Amino acid sequence: MNISSSALRHRMPVAQKATQQTAAKSEESTTFSSGDSIGWGDAAVGLVSGLAGGVVTGVGAGVSSIKHAIIGTGEAYKSLWTNETIGPVLKTAMGTLMPIATVGVPILSAIGGVGVGLYRGFVEGATEGFSAAMSQSFKDVNFFNDDLAVSARNEIRDFGEEKLGDGQERFDISPVRGAAAVVAGVANTAVGAVGIGLSTASQVPEAFVTANRAISASDMGLPLKTVSHAVSLPLAVVAAPLGVVGGALFGLGSGAYYGYTDGLVDSFKKTGEHIGDYHKAVDDGLAKMAEDLVNDPS
Repeated sequence: MNISSSALRHRMPVAQKATQQTAAKSEESTTFSSGDSIGWGDAAVGLVSGLAGGVVTGVGAGVSSIKHAIIGTGEAYKSLWTNETIGPVLKTAMGTLMPIATVGVPILSAIGGVGVGLYRGFVEGATEGFSAAMSQSFKDVNFFNDDLAVSARNEIRDFGEEKLGDGQERFDISPVRGAAAVVAGVANTAVGAVGIGLSTASQVPEAFVTANRAISASDMGLPLKTVSHAVSLPLAVVAAPLGVVGGALFGLGSGAYYGYTDGLVDSFKKTGEHIGDYHKAVDDGLAKMAEDLVNDPS
């Protein structure tokens, strides 16, 4: 049985998945139809709406995530108890690490919600007005609360209902590996937070400059350009703590998995390799953005 694709995935990436799906939903349904048609008044409304949307979505997603994390943690412990496919040592190790995710997921949801709400509110406010922006922010919170979080909890409950097939034996690890998973999970939480946090923070200035160059080179009108520059600053500020908390949750899952499969020492090596891959992927993405800007500034 592949635990990395069944057990661990139910707790670790909930907030990342929520943020990614909400952001994708935003990009699909909200765009600037015509930058030249937005005057100074509309741009100012967009700025105010963005700040308000960041507060509404950040607080809403954070509070909702706290509620679902508390309820979901109880359901997760029940699922561990009832799941027939894994043994008691692995269940104990997972249950020991679970409170870290319970604390981390709401923090990640709140920070991610601020970023999504800031962008979403800015676009909606500039194009549709303040009232429409606030309405959309509350819809986004409801989407997180009623769909994404509930979907994650349903997966947790489904995990608890997994049964052994005919001739199958439950998967378990030795007590030594179980202890290694717990220690590695806790230790790599710090490694992930520092590594991905520093990687993100080190690349925020380049991303900020690249984005603002793209704004300046675009065919948007002056009001929209000016306010877009202003909005890019809080978005850049949000990125660093998002990297820290997201990195911590990643390190927790990575450390726990590699701790019981490869051992405590190798778990740090594996997590470090993943952090290096993350840094390179972001760096390559920024380089591509800069190249596209040079080749096609419009």
